[in-house]
Amino acid sequence: MARFPRCSAILCALVAAGALPPARAQSVTLGGITFAHRGLVGVGRVNADKRDWQNETFGSLSGLAIDPRTWRRNAGGSYTGTLYTQPDRGYTKSGVTTNYRPRRHRFTLTFKPEPNPGGNNRQNQLDLFLSETTLLTEADGTPLTSLDPIVTGSATRVGFLPRLPQAFDGRLAIDAEGLALLPDGTFFVSDEYGPYLYRFSAAGTLLGAIRPPEALIPKRNAQDSFSSDSPAAGQLSPSPSQPDAGRGNSQGLEGLSVSADGRTLYALMQSALRQDGGAGDNSLRRYARLLAYNISNPAAATLTGEWILPLPLYTQSGLQQVASVGDLVALSSRQFLVLARDGNGRGGAASRSLYRAVLIYDIGPAPGVPAATNIAGTAFDNPNTAAAPNGVLAGAITPATSAVLIDINDATQLTKFNLNNSTNDNSDTLAEKWESLALVPALEPAAPDDFFLLVGNDNDFSTTDGFQQDGGSYKAGLNIDTMVLAYRVSLPETRTLPNITTQPASRTVTAGQTAILTAAAMGNPSPTFQWNKNGESIPGATSSSLGFTNAQAGDAGVYSVLATNTIGSVASATATLTVNGANAPVFTAEPAPQTIANGSTVVFAATATNAPSYQWQRDGAALAGAASRMLVIPNAGPADAGSYTVVATNASGTVASTAPLTVVNAAATDVGRLINLSILTSVTASDPLFTVGTVLGGSGTSGSKPLLVRAAGPSLSQFNVTGFLPDPTMTLVNTSTNPGTAVALNDDWNGTTTLSTAFAQVGAFAYVGPTSKDAAIFQPSLAPANYTVQVSGVGGATGTVIAELYDATPAGTFAATTPRLVNVSVLKQIPSGSTLTAGFFVGGATSKTVLIRAIGPGLTQFGVGGIMPDPQVALFNASSARIAENDNWGGDPQLTAAGATVAAFAIADPTSRDAMLLVTLAPGAYTVQASGMNATGGRAIVEVYELP
Repeated sequence: MARFPRCSAILCALVAAGALPPARAQSVTLGGITFAHRGLVGVGRVNADKRDWQNETFGSLSGLAIDPRTWRRNAGGSYTGTLYTQPDRGYTKSGVTTNYRPRRHRFTLTFKPEPNPGGNNRQNQLDLFLSETTLLTEADGTPLTSLDPIVTGSATRVGFLPRLPQAFDGRLAIDAEGLALLPDGTFFVSDEYGPYLYRFSAAGTLLGAIRPPEALIPKRNAQDSFSSDSPAAGQLSPSPSQPDAGRGNSQGLEGLSVSADGRTLYALMQSALRQDGGAGDNSLRRYARLLAYNISNPAAATLTGEWILPLPLYTQSGLQQVASVGDLVALSSRQFLVLARDGNGRGGAASRSLYRAVLIYDIGPAPGVPAATNIAGTAFDNPNTAAAPNGVLAGAITPATSAVLIDINDATQLTKFNLNNSTNDNSDTLAEKWESLALVPALEPAAPDDFFLLVGNDNDFSTTDGFQQDGGSYKAGLNIDTMVLAYRVSLPETRTLPNITTQPASRTVTAGQTAILTAAAMGNPSPTFQWNKNGESIPGATSSSLGFTNAQAGDAGVYSVLATNTIGSVASATATLTVNGANAPVFTAEPAPQTIANGSTVVFAATATNAPSYQWQRDGAALAGAASRMLVIPNAGPADAGSYTVVATNASGTVASTAPLTVVNAAATDVGRLINLSILTSVTASDPLFTVGTVLGGSGTSGSKPLLVRAAGPSLSQFNVTGFLPDPTMTLVNTSTNPGTAVALNDDWNGTTTLSTAFAQVGAFAYVGPTSKDAAIFQPSLAPANYTVQVSGVGGATGTVIAELYDATPAGTFAATTPRLVNVSVLKQIPSGSTLTAGFFVGGATSKTVLIRAIGPGLTQFGVGGIMPDPQVALFNASSARIAENDNWGGDPQLTAAGATVAAFAIADPTSRDAMLLVTLAPGAYTVQASGMNATGGRAIVEVYELP
């Protein structure tokens, strides 16, 4: 069977450029621990005009939090997890707030680090798929508001001890900033108005509020005054504009983090309190307060710690300035990551930032780090006793110590992904406001201290195509995309929840055989294990593996393992141990893992011996009506992602096989699609002409496509093919017209530069020379239509020939509306004992589902005689491994439905001996072979269709 090479564009680029060296780590030592920054390894973007599930402008990232129980490292080095985000107070114009409803968003995050991009301008290593928007409400369902609170007065609610900021319309007012998840699914939000800490249920219902020490509460004329001097239209401004004490306007609790064990909540002010230097100019508001609350009982939080963190200094226009806090991550009970920045960047006062960094703070005590003074409960919690009067820290207070870990403005890192911090403002210039951090482990056993730090920006809802429920459409002066930067860092001694890195796999054995279930987990401290059977602990089963040397029917069951350390416990997925009799089913083909673009069709298929029945499950739950060997999921979305299991059963036992489905919100350039179609066959004296049919277009596409068409005969000699067609000729015909219209024809390609360039662009094998008698046609702008390629030999010559069609769309320019190669088909007389070979290539970065048919008996409805009575079809991958096959299609209704979807002619007789395959294939090269059972010959049509 002939195989034809195709150069991978990525592989070729690497070969040409040479391997890039790994990024050199930058390290810093604080408190006796050395931390390392290993470089920017990924970027993700969300368009500025993105709408959320309330059909309002998305609004970017004031808070980030990843659910650690969902974080997974996948085969191939990619990662997935559930990411929660929140915006702040909605679009404001000239400082006027609107009745924007505070909310939390849920994303499905897919991340593929790219440590050595070499100036790659792609910024899609992080894929953020918005899967839910939850409004924050009171217990009765009344949404909260982002309106500026009234100048004086506050609200009371039954069951709430502190009086709460409220707007003029009576709703509770919140300017949401930090976000922290708790193990029980509830979450905390830090606020700039109060500044309060609010706790919500998983559904977004307000459960409670923490009022911080009185020193933080904004006071005007010695009274609580929560207004931030950004009144709603028609409302009065406060007098004075700024509070006399407490937090300054828009300078509340900005950073928020929960300890790894979920028992301590940390909150950090954006800058110094008014009495601590915040009443002066920017250069005096350096000493910000960090609070710690014991939330072992989150409904009754208690203040346990309060420390001073000196914020970093920078110089602008010759004047000393103080950077503001963006967010906070707790590494331990004494060390913290803090995001700090100036007010410059895209959308700010100047597009070039002077200071933007992630620092490590240590409150000690540790080697070289004195214990920072805990001022909780002292006189400094009274607004009348300043901790830093006029910006000078009180002598009785020892502040935290800090060091810079990541300089976000480092051009060496930014240019790796075509980003910049520049006075030449453009869409790749970093935005002004960087306000969110999230930390996740790398989950690499060889690098247990490595993490990914995600840093996100806030765009203040800046888009030229915006919409809010209260205020309608709006146009900001600038589009500022949401951006997430991913840095790889080493953080020794950082405690983490256990993460199951190897899930136990289901096993099926025959009675008397050995069965071993294994698992692996990472965490700090290292976790211990406890195996369970059918939900009950197994005494003594505390290692990472569980073995049965002589498995019997009584050992069958559902097993899982619990990984535990001092941070918490995480349960693995379940694994089923099946102990069968001698005649139980045995899989001959099992479902393969699939990664597809959102909205695509996906197929899982399996085949087992000994006449089993089938049942499909998703995440352990049976799927209604899914009782055949094939499971087809059309228009699959994030809700369909999960673990799919097929269970094959007969009277002697059961076998099961599982494969995961990952759904990604892939860019158009990465969506799986057919980019090369070919037919390898022979021109004979009795069958001197064959026609290859194809469709150029696809649902939702428009415009034109560059197409390369080839008929190669003499150039097959370089692949040791003998008996090739010495002088092929071909005609490209538009069959959408009646009669068909010849678009182009070619006999000899003549080595033209245009054709040579097109060959190289699509990765087609080179012809043996410019004077070879091979044929080729390049159409740079071909309209969507039905086409045929008619191939024959000059002067009645015969021999082996390959006809090929290539999508010549330039790399990186493919869009959702770009026409595609939808199918290929050929009607041919296949001699007895011979094979017709069709090839195709799936491009992009996600899998693609195709329908493959070899039709003989089904042609009789069109009056075709001499048909092949019993065709069979086999599918091979690029390594020549047979991955699927079919003899008789069996009238499967799923195959009928797939044919109808792609407008293939129907096969009316479910007992016909036609052959069909419906498969989902990862990107790569594939070959289809069609032949007759028992070496019979006849006329047959071989087809390959893409499914949407």
